[in-house]
Amino acid sequence: MRWWTTAFAAALTVTAGTALADPALEELLSRARRIQDEAARGGVPDWIRALPTVPLSRIQDLSDQADKIGNQAVGLQPNGKPLSSTSMDRRVELLVSFALGDAALRDILRDIAGRQDVVAVFRGFDSSQGFAGLLKKIKTLLEGMDPVPNVVIDPEPFRRLDATTAPEAVVVEGDQVLAHARGTVAIDTLLADVAKGRRGDLGVWGPTVAVTEPDLVEVITQRVQSMDMTAMRDRAVQRFWKQARFFELAAAPANRVREIDPSRVLQQDILTPDGKVVAHAGQRLNPLEKLPWHFSLVVFDGRSPEQIDQVRKVLAGSPGRQWTLITTAVERDDGFKDLVRIQDQLNSRVYLLQPGMVENLGLEFVPAVVEAVNGKLRVTEFATRQ
Repeated sequence: MRWWTTAFAAALTVTAGTALADPALEELLSRARRIQDEAARGGVPDWIRALPTVPLSRIQDLSDQADKIGNQAVGLQPNGKPLSSTSMDRRVELLVSFALGDAALRDILRDIAGRQDVVAVFRGFDSSQGFAGLLKKIKTLLEGMDPVPNVVIDPEPFRRLDATTAPEAVVVEGDQVLAHARGTVAIDTLLADVAKGRRGDLGVWGPTVAVTEPDLVEVITQRVQSMDMTAMRDRAVQRFWKQARFFELAAAPANRVREIDPSRVLQQDILTPDGKVVAHAGQRLNPLEKLPWHFSLVVFDGRSPEQIDQVRKVLAGSPGRQWTLITTAVERDDGFKDLVRIQDQLNSRVYLLQPGMVENLGLEFVPAVVEAVNGKLRVTEFATRQ
């Protein structure tokens, strides 16, 4: 069993990471988080550009769902210290349920408070209370306890014994179940019996209740299976284009040619990995002298038919030149289709104008051609009728 921690309140730490029984589900959650990270950086995930053959990789909203129900599992540990199976050879997993009632649960949790060899385990939680409601509920149960007992949400111990009632005390060594008993169990008595060699199902030691919480993994699996993958893909695409930052430039009022000196005064030394100085602070450096520019840029507004026509003329006038086409914006309502439309019209791949390019290339109006000539950037603007 794996555990890692994040902060929760002052005396508790929330952990997530119990191993899921279904490897495909682990991969699914991992893919969802990578998609979320790419969206946060402003990139378009590859699966948006072309639908993948594996439907699971299309999920954008899964990480939101997983976060709301605690990823795969949630643990509350005392004093900010994560429970670790390697920190104790023999431990007791005390299977419990909210069906026991607040009073009984508080008695059970108070009895195991401060014991690092015992952890209270819930199978899941009622979806109606939500993850935030769950944390509030457990925090209320633990109020006033010092030290705080170990509490985790993990369906695996229940699955291992096909347990449907609680409480049930399970003595575990490594990944092996040594013995278990149902009902209100005296932990030290159970451990003493196990130490004497008693093994397996030791029977019913007290009253039990039926576990009412659904299996957390099954809940996640059912939610995944019920998701409309195509709709989720479409929503992810729409969010990207609505949040995308465009750097729009005005249409050129007249034909104009300008030259831009790209030289910069270095603010600090430039060093190689082994510490060798390549350029000193205060030195004026022209990047075109170090990195020859063998292509030309065409920057334009792809929403303008007149600018599209001007770009066609520019490309036709220099058929052998290497061109990079950049649009300042696309229609937000259906940005991906609009970008495809622009590419089809120009029969070439088209990129979005990125931060920093406006200033670094000296762009003021569009459409404009940017090329390197004699160590300088030549910017040629073309007037188009709007």
